[in-house]
Amino acid sequence: MNGKFMTKFLDTSYDINQLSLDVYMIRHVTQQEKYAAKIVNLGKLKSGNEADDLNNWLKKSIQRELEQLKKDDSGEIKHFIIKDFDTEIFVQDAIAKIDLNQLNEYGEIYERFELLKQAINEENSEKINRDIINTSFQVCRLTDTSVENDLEETMYVFYYRGIKKQTSSKKTCFFRNERVNEIKDDILDIGGKISFIILNNYIYIFKTRDFEYAFKFYNHIIKKRDENIQKISNLSCFSDNVTKELFIKKASNNFYSRGLAKMNEKGMEKIENYYNQRCIELKKMVEKLDSLDEKQKENLKSDKGELIEVIQFIDFAHGNKITITEEDNISPLLHLFQDKIVESFLTKEIRTTKG
Repeated sequence: MNGKFMTKFLDTSYDINQLSLDVYMIRHVTQQEKYAAKIVNLGKLKSGNEADDLNNWLKKSIQRELEQLKKDDSGEIKHFIIKDFDTEIFVQDAIAKIDLNQLNEYGEIYERFELLKQAINEENSEKINRDIINTSFQVCRLTDTSVENDLEETMYVFYYRGIKKQTSSKKTCFFRNERVNEIKDDILDIGGKISFIILNNYIYIFKTRDFEYAFKFYNHIIKKRDENIQKISNLSCFSDNVTKELFIKKASNNFYSRGLAKMNEKGMEKIENYYNQRCIELKKMVEKLDSLDEKQKENLKSDKGELIEVIQFIDFAHGNKITITEEDNISPLLHLFQDKIVESFLTKEIRTTKG
C-alpha cells in the first residue's frame, strides 16, 4: 500500500485537484450475481466556498482516515501494518491484503470486482433517483489525472453503508432556533471509517465483514467451519455415529459458521485435554441440583448460566458421552467447545462471551 499512488495521495503537499473523484451507490442484483450503480452528484458545503467543496472535503476525509491507520496507540505516524488475508480467518490489529492476481485462490472476487466496475462504467444517470434507496454500499473512485503520471491509476474506496430511510416509526430531525424540525428527505452519510480499498489489483481490508458482504465472499469461512466440524466430530466424546452425523448436520447451519471457523488447533486440544475434567464438575452440579428445592434450583441455574443447558447433552452414566436429538438446540454445546462459557472472577457467575 506504499506504492506511487498512495505515497502521493498521503503527501500533505499533494494537490488533490489532480485527482478526479466519483461517488457511486451500489446494490446487489441478486438473481444475476451482478451489481447496479448510481452516481452521486456532490454539491457544495453550506459555506459555499470553493475550498469547502464537498468533493474536495471527501478526498481529504479519505486522506485523514488512511493516515490514521498508520498511527500507533501513542499517535505517532509509522507505517501500515499489513497481513495476507489467507494467513488468518480474522486478521486483527492489521490490514488484511488480498492479491487479485492469485486467480486460483481469489478468482471469484476478481470476477465480481470486474462486474462492479462494469456496473460503474454503465451507470445511467437518467435513472430515477429512487434507485439509490435500496443500495447497500458506496464506492469512491479516485483517479490520478496528473500529466506526469504515465499510467492512469485508480483507487476504489468502499464504505459499506446505504441510504438512511425515513420511516413511519423513526424520524431524523435537526435542531434550529430552539426548535426540532423533521428532515423529510432520505439521508446519505459520506466519509468516515473506510471498509476496504482496492488499488493496483490488491484489496486492503479494514472491516472484514463489510468486505465479505460487498463481494458475497464466504467460501473461506464455510471451508474452515467444515474442517473444524469434522475435527470435533472425530473426537471420542460422541456416543455413536448417529449422534456424530446429527451434530455435523446441526453445526453446519450458517448461523454457527463464523464462530466455528474461528476455532484453532489449540481449541481442539482444549476439548481433548479438559472435556472429561469439566464433566466431573458438571456431574457434581447435577447432584447438587437434585438436592435443592425449587427456589434454590432457580438461583443455581441463574448463577451457572448456559452450563446448566450443557448438562442435557452429556450421558454421565456412560463415560460422559454426548447425545443429541433432532429437537435439540446445540448452541450451548458449541459454546462449550468454543470455550465461550466463562466464569466472572468478581462474581463467580457463569456467562457466555460473544464473537
